[in-house]
Amino acid sequence: MTEGYTAPMFRATISSSILALLLFSIVGCTSGGGSQSQSDTTSEQPAFSSTDDESQREQIDPTTVASPNILLLIADDLGVESSVCYSENAPSAPRMAEFCQQGIVFENAWSNPICSPTRAGILTGRHSFRTGIGEQSTRDNGLQIDAGEWTLPRALDASESGYTHANFGKWHLGGDNDTPNDMGWSHFSGVPTGGLRDYERWEKVVDGQPQQVENYATTEIVDDTINWIDQQNQPWLAWVAFNAPHTPFHLPPNELHSAELSGTTADIEANPDAYYAAAIEALDSEVGRLLDSIEPDERERTTVIFIGDNGNPAQVSNSERGQAKGSLYEGGVHVPMVIWGAGVDKGSRTTELAGTVDLFSTILELAGVDVATSGPPDRTIDSNSLLPVIDGGSSASSYLYTELFGTESRPRSVGRTVRNDRYKLIEFSNGRVEFFDLKVDPEGADPVANLSPQERTNFDQLSILLDDLEAESADT
Repeated sequence: MTEGYTAPMFRATISSSILALLLFSIVGCTSGGGSQSQSDTTSEQPAFSSTDDESQREQIDPTTVASPNILLLIADDLGVESSVCYSENAPSAPRMAEFCQQGIVFENAWSNPICSPTRAGILTGRHSFRTGIGEQSTRDNGLQIDAGEWTLPRALDASESGYTHANFGKWHLGGDNDTPNDMGWSHFSGVPTGGLRDYERWEKVVDGQPQQVENYATTEIVDDTINWIDQQNQPWLAWVAFNAPHTPFHLPPNELHSAELSGTTADIEANPDAYYAAAIEALDSEVGRLLDSIEPDERERTTVIFIGDNGNPAQVSNSERGQAKGSLYEGGVHVPMVIWGAGVDKGSRTTELAGTVDLFSTILELAGVDVATSGPPDRTIDSNSLLPVIDGGSSASSYLYTELFGTESRPRSVGRTVRNDRYKLIEFSNGRVEFFDLKVDPEGADPVANLSPQERTNFDQLSILLDDLEAESADT
């Protein structure tokens, strides 16, 4: 455990004005036809899912399982428009379709607009203005997660939870080859930087030591994860962050996909959607292999979480220009989130609000860790556990918030956004403000021009929320 961390009392804070507004907002938005409560959540099978005998098995409640294993799977640059759990037009992903039927699909899940901030939020349970990670970490900006952050592995160790833990794949939170281990991970095998130049030839770092790899990156990450899981004899947390389907859109090995593509540079440039789809299908194949490798009794004691870290990149997105990855629009932040395995009802979908930042508390509570007492007393946590939703209740989150800032971001995209169960407000740093009714316009592409009294009320509530969060940011 890092020196100075003694696991004293810990708290999450929220201003009194936000609490008052949220109570009022719940009434106002619900009466206006906002998103369904958990009692309205449908248990019908998704139209684009498939079934198998295994999905019919009774699921195990994590509250009755002593320390379930936890497997976090992160796809890189995958928005809802390319997820089979959300779109009938998504690339082929038959295993993921099965998993969606076995678990709960979160229809209103947000990430950050870009990958480094999303990862920082999951690792710490804190918004970007608290971690300082509001843009991509690059060699030019030298952005690095603060060494003093209270992280998932540190919290697990401090609580003496008995969990082993490892981080595989893409790190992208700055630092050097030792940084993932320095931030608490007992084992790291992957890429400390961001994207790969070549999916077949790349440098992997294993616990600080670099080595050259000539293996398809998605396959290598799964191989490493399988080997590590096979060696564990106590409950474990595996953070598995794939580079796929992020650029470059290199052709995966033929056995992992069904497309007939040449793989030439010219063909990739002419048909990026086809190669992006092949990478998704290959990812699906390898995720299936990973799950299949876990012994049946062990898998029954495992809870799996799958997310995208941000929306589709512009070259393979159906979003309007400037509204894909790297933007505060839905095309940049509306991502897949699916949880299945131990304790999760099969085949359900929920409109409860969920943020990727909420996975910090969700994972710790799955591990039996008391989030409120697991870290420093002066550390504000923005993460709300999703276990109440998994258990059939309501989310503790009455709003979702995300932001984008920093010199690497496009000036016109920098800003902050917040939503409640129906409405969304974006405030850009250049002074532009846009307001959306996500019930009428789920893609959040067309701002509301003339506000009705109900819309004005919600606009004002969301604006005050942003003001309060900005005040907290100024004090950080």
